Amino acid sequence: MTMTMSQCPICKKWVFSLHRGPHVCPPKWFCQEAGGLSDTVMYAHNAETAAIKYAEQWDADDHPLLQGETVEIWVCEDPTDEAEPFVKFCCSGDTIPTYYAREIKPAEEDKS
Repeated sequence: MTMTMSQCPICKKWVFSLHRGPHVCPPKWFCQEAGGLSDTVMYAHNAETAAIKYAEQWDADDHPLLQGETVEIWVCEDPTDEAEPFVKFCCSGDTIPTYYAREIKPAEEDKS
């Protein structure tokens, strides 16, 4: 059996052909920067994950979150429902350095 993958046109999740059963998108969340005028739709299983996904997208250009800044993100399931307040998150980022080691073979030492 050949495994293939495709991206869901709605939630953008990558789905593998060996996935059991049909793909079901996570719930839709509406996210915005604090006090923003427009919402961005994120698909996630909870409000916190939606805020993280929004922060990743928000941080993509100049990476202020990875440089120690924070952003307040507001999240809700239905922005037209006035009874449902936004859940507010303070989002930040973290870079984790990764180090590598490669053995230098004796033949390579002679070249340097």
